Amino acid sequence: MVLSSAHAAEGASRFCTAPLMVLVTHTNELIRRGVGAMIASIGPAVTASEASTYADAERQVRQGQAQVLILPCQPYDASRRLADTAAAAGVKVLVLLHDPDPDHLALAAELTVDGFLLSSDLTADSLEAAVTRLEDGEMLMPSTLVKKLVSELRNRSPARRDPRPLLLTPREHQTLELLTQGLGNKQIARRLGIREHGAKRHVANVLAKLNCPNRTLAVAQALRDGLIEPQTPPADSP
Repeated sequence: MVLSSAHAAEGASRFCTAPLMVLVTHTNELIRRGVGAMIASIGPAVTASEASTYADAERQVRQGQAQVLILPCQPYDASRRLADTAAAAGVKVLVLLHDPDPDHLALAAELTVDGFLLSSDLTADSLEAAVTRLEDGEMLMPSTLVKKLVSELRNRSPARRDPRPLLLTPREHQTLELLTQGLGNKQIARRLGIREHGAKRHVANVLAKLNCPNRTLAVAQALRDGLIEPQTPPADSP
């Protein structure tokens, strides 16, 4: 995709003077090079590099050669270690999901991540939007992923109620419902009419009370246990 000079200039101003460094790691060369090429097409505001192994990716992360890391969801200790290393280094982590099945999401939920991408949704535009939202401090959970998750859970066993009451405040319950729609902190803050800092606090409280490490697992657990009713995300959800 070729971006207009005005679009490129807008991206450059967003990411300031230094290009944002995005590292793509994947053992599949076709996927790795394809994602890397789409990132490179965004323009001068973003640079793309590749790593064919987790060891090489970890080396680049430790050497400060990445600000955003894209890696596949795989059940390997090396994958978990890479995600943890990146998070400790302040690198944003995006996990590439090939299957929206809740079992696969549960695997992804074990990783320390900042967001998720569906391989079926990948385009240069969606990658640019993902990078932009990461830079804005949002947690990426595409509405298409939420829709597929809700659909899968509807077709599975009925909601399972936890015998222990979950003591969510009214605001926290509203926040949980908005998380189910795939909204980020800024969108949640706007919907609730509060500051973004307050939205972050509500999200953190919800995750803590659900004992979930990230939003994806929290949504899956809340829907599974019948804490909230499945809803179709609005058409304008990111």
